[in-house]
Amino acid sequence: MPEEAKLNFYSINRCGYYRHGTQEAILGNLPGVLTQLRTWATRPGFPLESTCTFSLNENGGDSLRVFCFDILANNANGDCFLTTWNETPSSKGKVPSVTGNQPVGAAEVHLNEIEEGTIPGYATYFWLIPELNVFSTIRFQHLLNGQQNLVRYLNGFLEKHSDHAVINQVDGDTAEIIGYREDILSEVQELYPSFRAKLLRKSGEVDLIRQKRANIRKLIRKSTLDLQIEEEQSLMRSLLQKLGIIQGENNGNQKLNVKYSFPYTPSADEINSIIENAFEEGMSWTNDVGFQFVGKSEIIWLSNSIVKRDINLNIERDNDEIVNLTSLATQLTAQRNVIANIVNGN
Repeated sequence: MPEEAKLNFYSINRCGYYRHGTQEAILGNLPGVLTQLRTWATRPGFPLESTCTFSLNENGGDSLRVFCFDILANNANGDCFLTTWNETPSSKGKVPSVTGNQPVGAAEVHLNEIEEGTIPGYATYFWLIPELNVFSTIRFQHLLNGQQNLVRYLNGFLEKHSDHAVINQVDGDTAEIIGYREDILSEVQELYPSFRAKLLRKSGEVDLIRQKRANIRKLIRKSTLDLQIEEEQSLMRSLLQKLGIIQGENNGNQKLNVKYSFPYTPSADEINSIIENAFEEGMSWTNDVGFQFVGKSEIIWLSNSIVKRDINLNIERDNDEIVNLTSLATQLTAQRNVIANIVNGN
């Protein structure tokens, strides 16, 4: 049945293996990596629970596992469609939830049983288009699009699981990376794996902000502070102290949405840095940069220059959570020419 899908597009800056100080990949490319990922994840007898590509202790305490739920390829044009399963927190085999209509400080927490052998989480969907060197997140009922988890997932695959990785398996859970090579007959090289992407932008709107830089009178920042990072927790404390609030230990919130503004006219170098940093970091309704211009009250948000599209897709669902990937791929492929024009700025 028809459902609205929200697509955000990202340009892929790196995908492969690099020497430090170089911009061109020595080994690997997007089509090859996606083919290897599909072969690796779908090989016979390989369970979903084994498809997480990174170890938790390598990515900090706030990171949870990501798995390959489904993956398809369009052999005619090289496109790849991917569903990932993003683990959510649990406690001793139970998922906590809180009664929302009860008072703060007295709300009851319920611990819901997780079926044995299952992984609590949610699905996210991606359309990777090597021909255009972009990928799209496809969001339905969830607020999160999974983009950061996808980048982490593909970097983990490049590091340890691709055909190019030369690994010395020390024990069941520990692997020593020897290096990377083109194939089994090639010399092992000291390279580093990298998958990087940033939001695709409408160049005309960004150029207009640059052209009017001298007329910027105020900068506005929306951001999510990660209170597990000392630098960001210190910023939160400083903001609270300005309000006369002295806070000791973290009150339990791991992330805090903030919005602040100040009068400032950035230099040409500064406006370029602001724009590049925003697109590298990614933007959302809680993470954005805005500008107010002389004589204008409206705020021009950088997120308005993101290449995105809302489209109706006649998809099928396997259940309330999972969109059937074959039906999603069919629907997106039918609109591929329209999407390509959007990506190319036509």
